[in-house]
Amino acid sequence: MEWTKAVQKFSIGPRFAHASCQVNGKIYIFGGQKKGYLDDLWTWDTAGDEWISYTVNGKVPPPRVQSTLVFTGQEALLFGGYCENVAESNDLHSLDVLQPDMDVGHTWTQPETQGEAPPKRYGHSATLIGERMVVVAGQDSAHQLADAWILHCPTYAWAEVRCSGAPFIPRTLHSASWIEGKGLYVVGGFNRKTRSLLEVMRLDLAADGSSGEWAKLPVSDEAKAFRGRSQHRAVQQSNHLIIFGGFDGDKPLNDIVVFDSDTDAFLAPPEAKNPPEPRSRHTLELVGSDLFCILGYKLDWACGPEVYTLRVGNSEEPLSRIMTAE
Repeated sequence: MEWTKAVQKFSIGPRFAHASCQVNGKIYIFGGQKKGYLDDLWTWDTAGDEWISYTVNGKVPPPRVQSTLVFTGQEALLFGGYCENVAESNDLHSLDVLQPDMDVGHTWTQPETQGEAPPKRYGHSATLIGERMVVVAGQDSAHQLADAWILHCPTYAWAEVRCSGAPFIPRTLHSASWIEGKGLYVVGGFNRKTRSLLEVMRLDLAADGSSGEWAKLPVSDEAKAFRGRSQHRAVQQSNHLIIFGGFDGDKPLNDIVVFDSDTDAFLAPPEAKNPPEPRSRHTLELVGSDLFCILGYKLDWACGPEVYTLRVGNSEEPLSRIMTAE
C-alpha cells in the first residue's frame, strides 16, 4: 500500500479540530482552528481532486472547534463544539448539502428542535444510525461527560439514551463507529485521570433508541498497534474499523490500526509507504475504495492543505484486503 498526495493552488487553509462529513463523493469541512477559530465552508471533490469554496447563505454558525458534522441523507447537521466568545454549545444547524447549483451555494438554517437538548459540549462524537444521530460523551468547561443522546433527524427530536451495563468512563476526543448488526463501537479517547484510553466500548441500542447497554470488550492488542490514544479518526469497513493517527499522550501518530470486531483485537496491517505527517484532530473518510486523510494538528502547527489518499477497498471489503495488502 502507498499513500499518494494531492496539492492544489486554490485551496483551504491549514487547520485542525474542524468538523467534516462525506456527501456523495465530496468531503465537507466546516470551521476549525489555525490561530483563531474559523467559520468557513469547503469541500474536497474526490472525483475532480480539487478544493471548492461555496457561496454560503443564511445565518452562518459561530466559529467553532471540536464540533461534529453528520450527513443524514438529506442534510448535514452540525452539533455542538467550543465556540469563539461563547464557550461550549449545544446548538444544531442544518446545511442543504444536496443543493446542486453552485451559483446559488449552500444555505445554513437552524432547525427548531423538540425535547430536552443535550448539555452543552465539545470533543464529543456523533454517529448516524438509521434516522437517528447518536451523540456520545465529550466535555464542557468544567467536566468530562459520559452520557449518550439521540436526535431523531426527520423531526429534530432529542432524547437521552437510558444506558446500563458496564461503567462508561467519561471521555473526549474518541471515535464512534456503527457496525451493522453489532453495535456502536467507541474507541479510545482522553480521560483526565487515566489519560489516553486503551479500550473499546460497545453500545447495544434498543430498536427505538430509547435505551442501550454498554459492554466493555476484552480487547487484545498483542501487536501493540493501538497502544491507547485519542484525537484519532476511524472509518468502518465491513466488520472492522480502520483507524489513523491521533495522539498517544506523548506525540502525534501516523500509523494505521485495524480493529476487528469479530475477534475484538487491534491489528497492525503492513506499513503503508509515504504516509502523511503524524497528526491528530484531522479528517478521515472512506469514499469508494479510497481512504482520505485531510488537515489536522502536529504539535506546533496546523496541517494542510494537501490531501492524502490510500487505496484500501470499498466499505464491504473483508479484513484480509487491508491485512495482506502490499
